[in-house]
Amino acid sequence: MGKIAEIYENYQAEAQWGHRFFVSQIEKAAEIEEAEKNQWGDRSNIFTLGKKIAEMEWFEKPERLYSAKTQVEKYFGWLGLVKDRRSRRILTAELYDYWVKIPDEKYEELLKDEKKELKQETVHELHFTDIPNPNSEFGVFHDEIMFHEDPVTEYKRWIVEGDAIRQQAAITFGEIKARKQGYVKTKAMSHRPYDLKRAKKYIPENTRNKDKQYINTSMTYQKKNDVRRLGERVTEYCMLFSDLDYYKLPEFEGVNQKKVLQMVFAALDDAGFPRPTQVIFSRGLQLIWLTSPIPEYRYREWQMLQKKIHGILGAFLPDSVAMKDKVRVLRLVGTIHEKTREKIHAKSYTNDRFLFDDLIHTFCQVELEQLQKQAALYRQKALEREQKALKMLEGGVKGKPV
Repeated sequence: MGKIAEIYENYQAEAQWGHRFFVSQIEKAAEIEEAEKNQWGDRSNIFTLGKKIAEMEWFEKPERLYSAKTQVEKYFGWLGLVKDRRSRRILTAELYDYWVKIPDEKYEELLKDEKKELKQETVHELHFTDIPNPNSEFGVFHDEIMFHEDPVTEYKRWIVEGDAIRQQAAITFGEIKARKQGYVKTKAMSHRPYDLKRAKKYIPENTRNKDKQYINTSMTYQKKNDVRRLGERVTEYCMLFSDLDYYKLPEFEGVNQKKVLQMVFAALDDAGFPRPTQVIFSRGLQLIWLTSPIPEYRYREWQMLQKKIHGILGAFLPDSVAMKDKVRVLRLVGTIHEKTREKIHAKSYTNDRFLFDDLIHTFCQVELEQLQKQAALYRQKALEREQKALKMLEGGVKGKPV
């Protein structure tokens, strides 16, 4: 492929990508779904699994949730209605700590950071300084010593695990040194995938009364044995959420969660925004608005509503990172908070889900119009670049041949 032909192809792809990424109107979403139907099948039925705000039915008294099974059913029960061939998975995540070895200069640097947890351990090394004569008492070790590995490994092999003869050979032909090795504590998450049937059965068994257990908020697909939560693997968004860290603010010191939740509901009422369908009681409060599922390419609209909620609840210190996270996880009911040692529970206020399109057009109409203008401008510029490249292909620019 010539250089200009390659440029043209890139611009053409950019124009198509711009149409997909900036889509915000339901009729354009229908076009995309129709185009993908042959490959993946029809999923249009799940996009209407919700009610308009005025049609939502609320419990007189909230339903208390203590079981992860009920949590799974409420979040992802809609999976039982899918008709397409996308390989969606419910993911649980477990947060764990591990120590990472760091060089001395990095250790000294991190000592200034009070948020980092560090430790040092004494490390022993065996450095060989001589090689035995092949015909001597220790000649049998000649090749091993000549082609020795790193000093830490050699200390383990010769001194810790070696017999008396190997230990004597090491002392005779080597030198033992001790030094300090620094480590920094790092967090990571392990994931476990489930289909809906297995999730309802095994998630409660695998997570009940355990620390640091979470569940996904968006639906993702599994790629062979790789179950990582990656933004590019999202198939649908099916809830809005806000993780409130109010307890970090001095004005909430000594205020119990029930009172804080009343204040949160009052803020939502004052803004005219509906109350959440569920609330998870953790160290803070995790608010959830279950919605009809929407396809992954409507992320911009999903984020609009996330920002709207974030702005309304700003006084309660909502997690700004969580607000934008495509693959966020929330606490699993029935598990233990590792710091408070209290069991995570939740309250559900309805069995209904909001119709996403009703929410977005009710609360983000101005933002939608701005997005549509931005999308039109982006597509126009992309098409102009595509046309320019096409002219270059057909006959060159300013008389210059291709």
